[in-house]
Amino acid sequence: MLDFGFKPNLVTVLIMVSACAYLGSQHLERKLHNFMIDKKIKIDATLRNVLVDTATRMIDDLHPRERNTTSWNVLISGYGMHGYRKEVLNLFPKMQQAGIKPDPILLLPLLSACSHAGLIDEGRKCFADMKKHSVTPQAKHYSFMVDMLGIAGLLHEAFNMVQQMPIPQNDGVWGALLLACRIHGDTELGWQEVGKLRQDMKDRGLRKPSAFSVIEFGKEIDPETSIQMTNNLRICNDCNSAFKFVSYVYGRKVIVRDANQFHHFQDGTCSCNDYW
Repeated sequence: MLDFGFKPNLVTVLIMVSACAYLGSQHLERKLHNFMIDKKIKIDATLRNVLVDTATRMIDDLHPRERNTTSWNVLISGYGMHGYRKEVLNLFPKMQQAGIKPDPILLLPLLSACSHAGLIDEGRKCFADMKKHSVTPQAKHYSFMVDMLGIAGLLHEAFNMVQQMPIPQNDGVWGALLLACRIHGDTELGWQEVGKLRQDMKDRGLRKPSAFSVIEFGKEIDPETSIQMTNNLRICNDCNSAFKFVSYVYGRKVIVRDANQFHHFQDGTCSCNDYW
């Protein structure tokens, strides 16, 4: 675009920032940030919210008067995606104190954070409080709850929730249940429901995407620099174990951005605490 003489505007920058967020590329984020400073591109509320989504540490730069529903949404989501559980739980009451009322979209990152961090009691309470906030649970909310309960080994509670859903079950809900069955080796329950998922995917014309990974590197790699990777699917148990092993043996920090969250592997442990 630059080669053809076109000048980027705010919309262009928003698209580029979103792309960097998906890739989790710190190198590209720094280049884009320097470009914005060089071109004196004004950072308005919308762009700042997207920037927060790529670098949650910018919370201190957000003046309370600039924080709207989207700001709180991306802050809670960002901390949850990086495994900062205490921050997620602290931000939600602060948001309510600021006069922001939870809505269906805002509650998604909170449930997602509880799911990824294994916060079972907090997740149950959040889901139960949706009625108090006059929010009707949607399929995505149920998907996070089934995922949270299933990975924690509460398969029958997760299955009962799916069976009692007042709305049609979708592939996300069945997929979360099947993944939990595979993790915990419950083949009986898993095979019982796999046919429903396959039929639902067939009816919708859906196909499972091919997996791919992207690793970020330069001409020279500093031994102290973290290794950045992006995977288009949810990380599996084998990959999670392998990255923990690599981080321990080689003493390197490995950051993997999968379809759901960022995994920070260091000294043989992962920020997700195996709730992936």
